[in-house]
Formats: sequence, C-alpha cells, structure tokens
Amino acid sequence: AVLTALGTPFSAPSANRSNMISPTRASHVVDDYRTVQEADGLLVLDGGECEFGIESTVLDLTTSDPTILRPGSIPSTEIESLLGSVACVQPNTQIHAPGTASRHYAPQTPMHLLHRDEILGIIQSQDEHLGVIVFGSDLPSSRVHSIHTLPDSPVSYAERLYSTLRSLDGMGLDRILVEHPPHATEWDAVQDRLQRGST
Repeated sequence: AVLTALGTPFSAPSANRSNMISPTRASHVVDDYRTVQEADGLLVLDGGECEFGIESTVLDLTTSDPTILRPGSIPSTEIESLLGSVACVQPNTQIHAPGTASRHYAPQTPMHLLHRDEILGIIQSQDEHLGVIVFGSDLPSSRVHSIHTLPDSPVSYAERLYSTLRSLDGMGLDRILVEHPPHATEWDAVQDRLQRGST
C-alpha cells in the first residue's frame, strides 16, 4: 500500500540506530526514534515480531574466497553447502560492511559476558542490582536481581535475545551479566552480537 501510494520504488537502511540494541518489533523502532527530530512523523509498518531476531549474515564475494564479515541468521554451514569453504573474519573496526564495529548492538547498561560460575559468584557476593541472562533454570531466584532464562537452541535464543536485553536495559540496573553461549559454529552469530555488545 505504501509503494502504491508513493508510486515509485525506494530503498532504505535498516531501522536500527548505531550502537544500540537492534529493534525486533515495530514498537522498538518507535521508541528508538521518539527523540530524533528528523524522524518526526515517522511511518512504521508493523509486520509483526522479527522471525530470526538478529541481523543478516554479511558475505563478501569480492575476494578470491567467500568471506563472512558478520555471522548472522544464515549459518556458515548452510553457505558452505552451496559455495564450499568459506572464511570468516571478525573486524575490530567498522569496515565497508554493516555492523562490524567493535562495539555495536549494545545496551546502555554495562553488559558482561561471563561463565556461569562467575555469574553465580557475583550474584552471591555483590551488592548490586543485576540483570542476568542464563541457560537453564537452576540459578537461585532473587528479589534483587532480574534473572532471565533463554533457550539452549541458537535459533530460539537469537529470536529472544534483543527483546530480553531491551527489557533489562530499561530497568535501571547496575550491570547485565550474560552466560557465555557454547563455542559451536551454530552459535557464531549470537556469540558475535554478545561480544560486540559487552564491555
């Protein structure tokens, strides 16, 4: 309907603002641009919650070997099944590809990527108001901390990650602690986003 009303093709960048948690639903976009003067009168089409939850895979085909510049919703194994061996790089500075800055997809609240035993130690010893994201449900419940359990499936985890971080980021916490995901190829995209969002 919008294309019909405009009567012309158009292109646009993604709706996520730099160095912020990416939106996964229309209400997130509205919230992110509420204070941006240039976005006054912004039209947001609500197509429902994002199916994948994290950004696309960025593949560079200008080099002799196909190279993944940003892991994403399409895993490297699927690309390799079509193209053969694929290299993967993790730039430390923003390059010509989107989302490759060393700090990106980050909450305003300091976020730390830790192992479960480290998280347990902090919960038991620190007098802080913490947000915690872990696998499983065997952490002690707490009235001081906000504890969220995410699935142990990389697809389901990715689908819920940003909305969970946004929820925690709006709670006035001292820190957000996130349990390290497994070191496995299927977790590469989640691992990438968590590393870029942590301090």
